[in-house]
Amino acid sequence: MKQHKTQREHQVNTPLGTLSFCADVEQGELGSSTISSQNIKPSLPGGMSVENCVAVIFKCKSLTKLYKVNFSCAWVDFNENGYGASGEGLEAWEWEASNKLVLIGTEDNDWASQRIKLKEVSPESYSVSMSNNRISIEIDSFPTNQQLTLHYVVSWNSAPEEVDCSCWYAVDIPHEKLLSECK
Repeated sequence: MKQHKTQREHQVNTPLGTLSFCADVEQGELGSSTISSQNIKPSLPGGMSVENCVAVIFKCKSLTKLYKVNFSCAWVDFNENGYGASGEGLEAWEWEASNKLVLIGTEDNDWASQRIKLKEVSPESYSVSMSNNRISIEIDSFPTNQQLTLHYVVSWNSAPEEVDCSCWYAVDIPHEKLLSECK
């Protein structure tokens, strides 16, 4: 049986360049899936601010069992190395160039696995990784006739930031809160 990938794409412009968001599945049908972005106003500790914050959300209803679901975020024409900035419940990476800082974050393995109720949680069943300026959320398999939502949050500021860690706090937004703000 010949297999083909089903794929969706979306782009977001930042001060460091364009980010391409792509969702695909090696086997199964994504159905009426979407990737959308929306500017949001994050809740930040006192004194903190960011120039912009964008939520990027992938939504799909699985028409069949899905295998090898991948939702990735990659720089189109930016080749500087990114650095990990993760915390509890958050996988995040930062890039700095030309006096600008861009942070990209998503849920960590534990939080996302609990939220989407994967029966078997292991590094093979759900993972978030970064390689070659591409962040990937990978799900080994996802059941039929279920709603799946995944996200990235992108935030930027001038560097150095007026209040350190402002972008980091901006990308650390719980998934359910993002969904309620991004209707």
